[in-house]
Amino acid sequence: MKTSKPLSQLVPELIIHVAKHYDSHIAYNAKLLDISNGNLLPYVEESMKAELNPRAFERSRQRIPPINILNKLQTKLSKVYAETPIRKCGENKVDNELLSHYEFSANIDEAMAYANDLLVINKYCALEPFTMDGKPSIRVLSAKDFIVFSDSKIAPNEPTVFIKFMGSIRKEVKDQVKGLSSSKNPQHKEVALYHAYSDDEFIVFDEEGEVYQQLANPYGVIPFVYIRANNNELIPTPDSDNLPMTVLVPKLLADLNYAVMFGCRSQIVGIDVEMDNVEFAPDSLWLLNSTQGEGKQPSLDTIKSDVDVEKVLGLINNELGLFLDSKGIKTSAVGKITVENAASGISKLIDESDSESVNRKFRKVFTGAEMSLWKLIPTLHEVWVAQDEIELRKAFSSQFSVSTELIETKIIPNRKELLEEMKLEQELGIFNKEDALRRLYPEASDEEINQKLGRDTDNEQD
Repeated sequence: MKTSKPLSQLVPELIIHVAKHYDSHIAYNAKLLDISNGNLLPYVEESMKAELNPRAFERSRQRIPPINILNKLQTKLSKVYAETPIRKCGENKVDNELLSHYEFSANIDEAMAYANDLLVINKYCALEPFTMDGKPSIRVLSAKDFIVFSDSKIAPNEPTVFIKFMGSIRKEVKDQVKGLSSSKNPQHKEVALYHAYSDDEFIVFDEEGEVYQQLANPYGVIPFVYIRANNNELIPTPDSDNLPMTVLVPKLLADLNYAVMFGCRSQIVGIDVEMDNVEFAPDSLWLLNSTQGEGKQPSLDTIKSDVDVEKVLGLINNELGLFLDSKGIKTSAVGKITVENAASGISKLIDESDSESVNRKFRKVFTGAEMSLWKLIPTLHEVWVAQDEIELRKAFSSQFSVSTELIETKIIPNRKELLEEMKLEQELGIFNKEDALRRLYPEASDEEINQKLGRDTDNEQD
């Protein structure tokens, strides 16, 4: 979709657009990506430091369990490319050769699997096909690497400009009056640099609006594939619960660990006692003085803390369950976190929950993404051949079109639970042997099921 005016005239609007979405989208999504890549601890420590006094924080930080539920959530929901998809493009020999070349040289399955990860975390990402050493490749851009813009009055949810963040450049500070930099002692500053693409143009500009380069777009289309979980928004709103919930779970467990530490050790209490050079442990010695005039009888006693571990674990279980349910992940059939399984209970809660409805939605999203990618590639390929950027110089046919079958990951049944269900069905008199075999052997064909039924029948006749 074309812009309503040249990109150079849109630069002020583009700068405002980036600034408007920086905190809510770019910076927030960057934090989520950082956590999903394993850097959880600093965010938990930052939150705890704001709530605890320095001494309590230093003790608590040593007991923060590094349980990254965002990482577990990503693994749970990123299943679209767990099985290699099947792509077909008809009978044309050259088209099939080019299809295979792009599939394997550009590692498209690997790129799409990573895009699935990003869609779980950020709800949008982009694919950037490019060439390197004469071969095609694909770069996957996360939500911290780009943003889209639309100036369309007819379809404001469809991008007309793609803005890629290119880091920053060092720029001389100009005199505000004369507009010139000091020749003797020039001052410098760092400014953000952007590349912007429309169907017709490509420009390079910075956050202050200075345009460095302006060229025609040789492709005639924006050379990126924008993938988003929700097509009703130009830029999908990030899930505001992801970051606080990811931080809250290890905080609650750290609180529990901190309480257990003192619950396992008695507090020493001294009444009307004067003691010097005593090393107090685990945290302090409480000195309580009786009121004046009473008969003073110095004594030492202990107080043992009573931590209700089960209630805290129940709170974590309920809150995490509600969080997963809000993501469309069913946890009703999953057991609870207990003292005995606390170490693995959270992982088990996520691993054994039902996320099929969410994965079905992602398969639909990536079916559309595959169509957009294979529609874009022939256009890019033609330009790359003309500019001598790619070794395989054969041309796609005008009828080239790819159909992609995304294979649904089969859920391996828990045989122990299935057998227990069948035992109950048998006791209730509703057991069906064929149905039981299909549940136990979901990948078996009708012929294999019939063979098993035949063997069972023979055994019963014997």
